[in-house]
Amino acid sequence: MRNASGNGADFFVRAGYRYYWTTDDVLEREDDYVYEDNSVHLLSFDVGVRAVFGAYFLGQLWQVYALAAPRFLYFRSLGRKSRYGRWHPDSETNLYSIGVITGIGFEVTVFRFMGLFCEMNVGYVPVGESNRNVEGIQLYLGLTYRNGVSPGWW
Repeated sequence: MRNASGNGADFFVRAGYRYYWTTDDVLEREDDYVYEDNSVHLLSFDVGVRAVFGAYFLGQLWQVYALAAPRFLYFRSLGRKSRYGRWHPDSETNLYSIGVITGIGFEVTVFRFMGLFCEMNVGYVPVGESNRNVEGIQLYLGLTYRNGVSPGWW
């Protein structure tokens, strides 16, 4: 839903995976750990909309945009080497959550079908009984697949 200059709105689908673990320096500072080897896995899926404004410069399409999307999240926490024993009920946690993200970004075409982007998101996705937010502020850098883009220099 954009014009030839790339202005308008479009829809996006995005999947993401993040992985965190307890580092050795945390274990050295903390003598009262529950799990010696703790990891958190976050798998997210977004379907959202972007408001886009763009212009051609040096044969490339340069765009700024604002986005919003619901975020569907799968949260998995694994604790190994527990001081309570191997099969403690809290050693594995699997949770599902729905939240929202919003953000602003900048994108430039490299080829007709590919672009580079930089994006800052802020989100609220509550997890568990405490409803702790696992999103906060995040910065993304990467490649984007472009579909239906007006031709630039290629």
